[in-house]
Amino acid sequence: MQINPCYNIPSSGITPPSFSAAKDITLKYAVSKYPYMLPQRVYMAAKKIIETHPKGKHPTLYDLHIETYKGLLSCKNLDEARNMFPEFREVLDASIFKHSRSKHLKNLTVPLEDLSLTILQRYYGKLKPQHEIARELGFVNKNGFDWLKDKIRFVTFKKNYLTLLYSSDETKNKIIAQKTRNFNQRYPERMYAHNKQAAQSNKSEIYRKNQSQRIKQYDLQNPERKEKIGKFTREVWSRLPHIKLAISKEMAHFPEMGKLIPKYINHEPYNDTEKHINKKFFKYFWKKYPEYKKEFAQMCKKVSQERKNKKIEI
Repeated sequence: MQINPCYNIPSSGITPPSFSAAKDITLKYAVSKYPYMLPQRVYMAAKKIIETHPKGKHPTLYDLHIETYKGLLSCKNLDEARNMFPEFREVLDASIFKHSRSKHLKNLTVPLEDLSLTILQRYYGKLKPQHEIARELGFVNKNGFDWLKDKIRFVTFKKNYLTLLYSSDETKNKIIAQKTRNFNQRYPERMYAHNKQAAQSNKSEIYRKNQSQRIKQYDLQNPERKEKIGKFTREVWSRLPHIKLAISKEMAHFPEMGKLIPKYINHEPYNDTEKHINKKFFKYFWKKYPEYKKEFAQMCKKVSQERKNKKIEI
């Protein structure tokens, strides 16, 4: 079992992804670190390239994706797209709504019979973000676009896949970075608010990976930090016995978590598989008990404030 300290409890805010240098996001890196994030077709193509040319120059993940789905742009109808790309076989033709009176379909800029294919082409073939596609197609708001995607069984990317794609392309990475700098210069107060929120929110997978490495390096140089955090965390949990009891009960439904307990007790690091198991469990637990999640976060703040008031370093 691993009780995450307070700074790992996500807030309800939405945080824009962070971008690493494109040179770091190689094809091999993407395949080895984030295979679950890649569409199966892209993953298989990337794996074949790496195995065939282990030391050769590889395309960026972004370029590989564009190459993999370029055939989609030449499709004339949805049936052709579904035959060429079986992963879209469950996507429905939006023309089934030709007699619908839904307000979401009133201002479309393309015919209903072309709508499903158009979304596929712009999303998979051109890698346009969903909000941009929705605006181009005449949807008044995101709710309308989400409604349609659900109805036609549209298949979206895994979370942060686009972040990984754009991070792998040097040009797009620079463009996004420049846009971010321009925005921050124009709206410094928003930048401050975002940074404050981002410190408490989930970051992108890439950011967390880099941040984890920085923290590990710092801990090696400052071993007293780990002990301070441990004292703080123990103090928080000592005041929340009912949540600890609920965690123990829920672990009965996750037998794989039982294997992690000896490592937790002995302060041994988890491997990647064990980290995934631990993360999956706590994601399930906090979702099932949102009131406990809120209470835990509040207790973190309370204990932190008490220690500051008493001038106790944590």
